[in-house]
Amino acid sequence: MGDLHNARRRLTEGGYTCVLCRGNEFHTATARGVRPLLDWLDSGLDLRGFSAADKVVGRATAFLYVLLGVRAVHALVMSAPAREALQSNGIDASCDREVPGIINRRGDGPCPFEEAVLDINAPKLALTAIRKKQFQLRQPPQIAARTAGRDFRLDRTGCSGSVVAIYDDMVLKSEPVSEESENQLAMLGWLRGKIPVPEILDTVLHDGFRWTLMTRLSGDMACADAWRSDPHRLVRELADAMRRLWAVDVTGCPVDQSPQAKLERAGRIVEAGQVDLELVEPETFGEKGFPSPAALLQWLQENRPPCDRVLTHGDLCLPNLFLKDWRFTGFLDLGRSGAGDRWTDIAIAWRSLRDNFGGHYGEAVAGFHPDELFDALGIEKDPEKLRYYLLMDELF
Repeated sequence: MGDLHNARRRLTEGGYTCVLCRGNEFHTATARGVRPLLDWLDSGLDLRGFSAADKVVGRATAFLYVLLGVRAVHALVMSAPAREALQSNGIDASCDREVPGIINRRGDGPCPFEEAVLDINAPKLALTAIRKKQFQLRQPPQIAARTAGRDFRLDRTGCSGSVVAIYDDMVLKSEPVSEESENQLAMLGWLRGKIPVPEILDTVLHDGFRWTLMTRLSGDMACADAWRSDPHRLVRELADAMRRLWAVDVTGCPVDQSPQAKLERAGRIVEAGQVDLELVEPETFGEKGFPSPAALLQWLQENRPPCDRVLTHGDLCLPNLFLKDWRFTGFLDLGRSGAGDRWTDIAIAWRSLRDNFGGHYGEAVAGFHPDELFDALGIEKDPEKLRYYLLMDELF
């Protein structure tokens, strides 16, 4: 029996929406539409050479199978545009019933995903259109009413499960409800008029996600190519922005980001087993580092320094700082902001400069060292505090 035959049999017998088979290896899904295929794409699973059986395959689904690298697709129902997309990309396509097009779940019009890619022939462009359509369909009605008919681009580079839609004059962020998502909401309201941050236009809790529509900061992220030509100047602008942040009176600040408060949150993360070991520095854990996140947490608790209390950003990496014409225009992503130790910001900003100009992201820039940040701030480097707050950040 071949892979496609086995996939078709399991589809029928198991009550799945789609089944992938290669030899004795199977991947199955029960979710409808494009969702399971997008999940497989995002997971990084190597599905090249698998054969797929699916209940319904439209042109959007067909392009996702192309990107997954399967070699054959059989559907109970397949649209003619889907067959063309599969065959034009070298994938064997068969079906029990071919239809001119896939209809939507209400049965009163075309499938929105198939409609979104009908005029697209490149799989990667189709993927962009599919993700945009998925984002539009997920929006709560209150938010969708304000974004209807407006074009946008998606930014999915974050590590927190958030998705950001960037419009010409506003930004819509969707993220799982968490302590950070609610902290950001409180801090954006409190910071209005104190320092340049996005203004909240609307916010909704919907299906476990916080949707926040905000004004768009002018300019570009401080990690953009426009600023790489002169890292020395960039450090000076970064230092000026940090001083403006720290100058804000923290009286009445709604979020406590003191070392003790952060360690309490870190303890909950460690206890829940939620430390992402894929994102930490290679030397933090293992033979030359700490044996476990719990051991690191204990060390942080035993070596907690006194708090130099100011308003802190909490995640002051270059992508969270915006510039225009070499002038600071605002801070972004304030879910970790609050009253805390200024060395939290210094450590993370130092690491971001090291990584962005030292070759971790893009090419290394000769003649630059992140220690220039200390000169720009007019402070002495404190290696112990720098290490302490970099290690603390590994737990978040």
